[in-house]
Amino acid sequence: MKRIVLVITAMFLLMFTLTACSQQSATALLSRKWDKNRQDFYYDVYETVDGEKKLIGGMRLYMQYYNYTDVETKGRGIIPSFKGHVTAYTVNMTLGGEPVTIESEAVILGDGSFKPKYSYKKITEGDNLVYEINAEYTSTWISKNYEYTLKRGGKDDVSGKMKLNGTYYDNEMLFALVRACPLDDMGDDLNLAINVASPLDDLKNMIAMKVINVEGTAVVYQKVSALEREEGLGEEDFISVSDAKHFKYVPAKNDGSSGMEMFFAKTEDFMFSNKPTYIPVLMRQNGLEYVLCKTSEAIAV
Repeated sequence: MKRIVLVITAMFLLMFTLTACSQQSATALLSRKWDKNRQDFYYDVYETVDGEKKLIGGMRLYMQYYNYTDVETKGRGIIPSFKGHVTAYTVNMTLGGEPVTIESEAVILGDGSFKPKYSYKKITEGDNLVYEINAEYTSTWISKNYEYTLKRGGKDDVSGKMKLNGTYYDNEMLFALVRACPLDDMGDDLNLAINVASPLDDLKNMIAMKVINVEGTAVVYQKVSALEREEGLGEEDFISVSDAKHFKYVPAKNDGSSGMEMFFAKTEDFMFSNKPTYIPVLMRQNGLEYVLCKTSEAIAV
């Protein structure tokens, strides 16, 4: 149980908390470049133990735009006449022989600011709750705040408020920021930071992350999901890209984490009708690997 919780917490606190966009440019990038259609990404999840790679589950991630539409959310129920974006992912996998489910969602304002309004995350191991976070971003004329309720298995619920100074994004929305970055225009020496509010960080501190390396590299992903092939995958089911954008991320505060790697590539096998053109084909951290195997797109209404 202890190892499972450590892997889950490290992977999914840092995952989608890391971005190659600076605080100053992220809002402008998203308001200008974000695709208003719905985009779905499907990944097979692998774990490497003692040098052996094993399929342990799958992940589905989507991003969708709403234009004054009633939206049903995990953390806030139905939000009437909402204008903005929702980005969410669900992971179902087996770690240490135990089934693990991760549900995540961020509700993002569509007023041109691309600021978070609500976020939600729930992680369970079998029937046991690891943690659940339900948060709202509020503001008055004198302050901006992050208000949250944190539930953890075997512990009392904690509710609190953190005052935000400067620009902050939510842990559950930052994959969208990476997705919207103009990767064609980015150099190889990025060293940027972004602030994220998180009740898991001693319930009061803010997290700053830095991109420490960006480079072109070779990467392999899949045409189909191994979860849908009882006979396994053959050589023809894999795709190799030689010039993927490679991001390696580490916390600004050294907490012993190994950081995370993300690989974005241009590919004709998975195409969307609008920009951005680079898509996330591979993610790695703590012995877990998320390999793209399918995408889909729906026109926004």
